[in-house]
Amino acid sequence: MSVLNTVRYGLSLNTTILDDSTFDQCWIEDNSGGPSYVDETTDANSTTTADVPLAGYGDANDCIYVGDSATFAGLFITLSTAATVGTRVLEYWDGDSWELCETQTVTTGGISLIGTTHTFFWYPSANWATRAVNSVTKYYVRLRVTGVYTVVGTISWISVSRAHTEWTKTVYIPENSNRTFKSAFIRALAHTTFSDYPYWCLFVKVGSGTRTGSGLDRGNSSAGVLTVDHFVDLASDFNTKFGAGTSQDIKVMLVAGKRVPSSGSRYSCGQNASGEIVLTYEADAQQTRIKTVCIPIESQTGDTTTSLTEIGTNQWPDLSTFCPEASKTFREMTLQFKHSHAFVASGYLSYAIDSESATDLSSFTASYSDSMLELFWVRNDVSTSAAHAIKVKHTTASAFGRQVGGFLWVTYEYDHTNSTTILNSIRIAGESEPTFSGDTEAEALEVRVKFMVNEPATVTLVQSAVHVLAGVPSAGSVPLLCGSQSARTYGSGDTRKSIMHRVDSGGAQGAGLTFARGLNTLTCRAYQSSASYNLSFYSFVAIINYTSAKASGGEQTHNKTHRFPIQSVVTTGRDAPLQYSIALPLPASYYLSSVSALCFSAYVFYQTQLMILRAAGEGNAKSGPAIMFPSIQGSSFYFNAGYCVANRLTKAFPTDPRWGAIDSSASHTWELLYSSATKQFSCAEFTFHSITETVTGTVSGYTGDGSGLTVDIFRVDGDEYIGSATTAAGGTYTFTWYSDNDDLYATCRQSDALCGRSTDGKAS
Repeated sequence: MSVLNTVRYGLSLNTTILDDSTFDQCWIEDNSGGPSYVDETTDANSTTTADVPLAGYGDANDCIYVGDSATFAGLFITLSTAATVGTRVLEYWDGDSWELCETQTVTTGGISLIGTTHTFFWYPSANWATRAVNSVTKYYVRLRVTGVYTVVGTISWISVSRAHTEWTKTVYIPENSNRTFKSAFIRALAHTTFSDYPYWCLFVKVGSGTRTGSGLDRGNSSAGVLTVDHFVDLASDFNTKFGAGTSQDIKVMLVAGKRVPSSGSRYSCGQNASGEIVLTYEADAQQTRIKTVCIPIESQTGDTTTSLTEIGTNQWPDLSTFCPEASKTFREMTLQFKHSHAFVASGYLSYAIDSESATDLSSFTASYSDSMLELFWVRNDVSTSAAHAIKVKHTTASAFGRQVGGFLWVTYEYDHTNSTTILNSIRIAGESEPTFSGDTEAEALEVRVKFMVNEPATVTLVQSAVHVLAGVPSAGSVPLLCGSQSARTYGSGDTRKSIMHRVDSGGAQGAGLTFARGLNTLTCRAYQSSASYNLSFYSFVAIINYTSAKASGGEQTHNKTHRFPIQSVVTTGRDAPLQYSIALPLPASYYLSSVSALCFSAYVFYQTQLMILRAAGEGNAKSGPAIMFPSIQGSSFYFNAGYCVANRLTKAFPTDPRWGAIDSSASHTWELLYSSATKQFSCAEFTFHSITETVTGTVSGYTGDGSGLTVDIFRVDGDEYIGSATTAAGGTYTFTWYSDNDDLYATCRQSDALCGRSTDGKAS
């Protein structure tokens, strides 16, 4: 029997501040009749146009050298006059000879400079050595002419990109029999302190395989940007390079750079780098397994202070008891902070666990107001046999975090065979709400989500929450409540809210979810604190953690959430939708509790954006029904995002009778359309279980032998039609259902005179 599983590993926070995009030396070398050099360092670093002429430097082996005292990993070159008919190669000095730069990746233009805008990257090889060029020793790359130019062109300016320290992450996956990676997406992000035209590249190496480079050029007009955020799906690389073992080293490097702005400012290329590796794979079930659980950290209601203050109380639980399985080995513990933040120059946040000294983010060197902050902090050094205090502070009175909260991702191996209790960690998205709320609870925006729990025996809710994303254009406070809770008000000052609000009994407002086996309903309401504010663009995902007895069909039959990318970040518009083909490897019997999408919309520039997700369903060859994300209103901010439930697009179970619904087990092209040109990444999350029950019965009073009659099955609650069965001789029938806690009934009609309804009953 195969298992579908999704695990996460963090890329450790690195607070190093990268150098800016200037460089130390630029030579133009003419090799006809012996080398001669022209120093263009000042002009190439300036924003003056057309001041680096290349006339006479287009013959074979003529070179453009760019050098610096430190290694670098990319170039952005703008020409006022484009080159035509010619070729160049990109080379570095390895200590003995000039060699082609490793893993060259081009996002715009090309190394030959045919055109006006050129962005390209390379992996800075470990053997890159300094060399003297015209008696000046630096780390150089050179663009050497290999095909003579008709027009060489004129350069206006050059900038370099810088590499964050490469992460080496050991990824453990003990299920190695018939293992196939369905998705392997890697996300790296870093704070930036420049305001114009970022560009970046992600280099990934799986095991001893070849390195992959994935470049991205922002391409939008200038705007204040706080975070470089790059995603790439490398499932094919993992399938060919991970190997047959139970672990593998993954190397990830994020390269960040900037184009030269009109102001001429060249701020740091980046700082506070972190990220995550999210792997979804299918493999044979075995005794030792691995899982990742998501533990929500409830947000503060207000702003941070200059003293370390605990977020809630011991929200990092004792993992030795929180995770109930047998023989656990904890492989990864990563905090993911998500909150808004007011930035000023030289201001930053600090984090700590328990009584340790604070870990400081690197200081920001440019001012930003009201921005979203996100980072990953790997803390594998923390004890797994005690609860812990998570603390935060800020260093400058006018630079502070707002409603600080987030997730604790815990990845651990365990002995499934000898486990008697299972921790189920799932994510269920609620319907998005694009309208506006009032300023009273009666006028709140309300979102409801239903999900099925069919685990065996008793189920017990543990640390769980809703993650709310909302917009408050006038920077007002947001009172929020779930179920029968009283409202908890999350503070003012920011226009984009990221709120983690607990719904278990240990949260600040007590239990907000009546949790039991069968169909559960979670209601989340939010409104604005004043009539002067407009709460809108409201969506959420529920992070539900609960324990249950182990299912007889195996751990793989329990509720699980699996993540698949819809598309990596690209630059496009509504006339060219993002597309991604997903074929979910579902078992023969399944019940989809949630199909949702999370869309990141980076760099919305002074406009409101509408996003629609759709896919081809039955009877819709091109595109099926559509769902709409909440409107995302922006003023050149980073991290506008929204959750969107897609349940009505998809079949909830194999025999789901809804016409036009998508069969998620078959491959479909999902499309994400939106109303403005910007950067996008979206991922689909599927939560399902495959614990089955059986409805059995007998039709009586028929004519003939009783075979071939259609028996329709309905839920008593709402008279929802869920499918049909056909009788055998003697009128017997069976029907597979996914809960033994639903009241059901059956109807059968042979003729107008021979028809009837059963009594209510449950599958068993």
